[in-house]
Amino acid sequence: MSLATHQTFASQNLSETSSAVSLLAVQPDLSFVASRQGQGLGIIDYDRLVRQFKAVQEQFAGFGMKMTIVSGLQVGDLEKCMIDDYIAVLNHDVNKDLAALVAGQKVVRYLTADAKVSARDCVKLGRKVFIGISSQTNYEGAAQLAFYLSEFGAEPAIIDLNFSDHQHLDTVLCGCRENTALVHEDYASNTAFKSVHKIIVPEAEKGILNSLYVGNILFVPFGYSQTCDALYQEKIGFQSFVSSEVEKINLPLAQCVLNMHQTHQSKTFETLQNTQHHKVAL
Repeated sequence: MSLATHQTFASQNLSETSSAVSLLAVQPDLSFVASRQGQGLGIIDYDRLVRQFKAVQEQFAGFGMKMTIVSGLQVGDLEKCMIDDYIAVLNHDVNKDLAALVAGQKVVRYLTADAKVSARDCVKLGRKVFIGISSQTNYEGAAQLAFYLSEFGAEPAIIDLNFSDHQHLDTVLCGCRENTALVHEDYASNTAFKSVHKIIVPEAEKGILNSLYVGNILFVPFGYSQTCDALYQEKIGFQSFVSSEVEKINLPLAQCVLNMHQTHQSKTFETLQNTQHHKVAL
């Protein structure tokens, strides 16, 4: 099956997805590059990063999806927001302007000062949400997040995969529909994922784990034909980016883009907002 065929596999669902979803993004800047390199994550080509981000913008626009770029924020600010269908759980030190923006879309809950969670450690598979322990997500934060998510019908599961300092759950797991996920081959046999229907990703194609699942469509970076073949065989709706600039979209997409609002859920959201306002933080 050719990649060109894969790129149109989800086209019949794109109009529904694009009308139901808006995306929030932060432009990666030089301070982001400096912070990543300061963490020992290697040299980042800033010019290429900018080209990638522009390509993501253009191609989402081509899909008919709205992408809002918020000024005055750092990329890391988005990692302090865990956004589910109806609720957003925010770290206590989240940027206030970002918190206000999210509050206009979701019911908001805050973690306590001793709790921390990175959005990169939260992976959703339908109602099930895996919360991974990492250097940026501690057990207290995971427990509070799990409590809040369960209030709104999610089924959270806290897992500890003994990650290294700079590793997050989204580097080994990517949800692509109800109880189905892309899983890095090194973790495919881990008991934490025994109940998950797995599409195993080989090391050579691990970049596809940086895909984004929005509105029942998996948006995947350029290339990765082996895993795309598996997605096609599983009849999972997906849309491949066609620009080679989006060969690895982990920086501008997985970390900079969040599913902010699904309009077909707005009535339910308003009802929940009205009935849940009395809930208090842990």
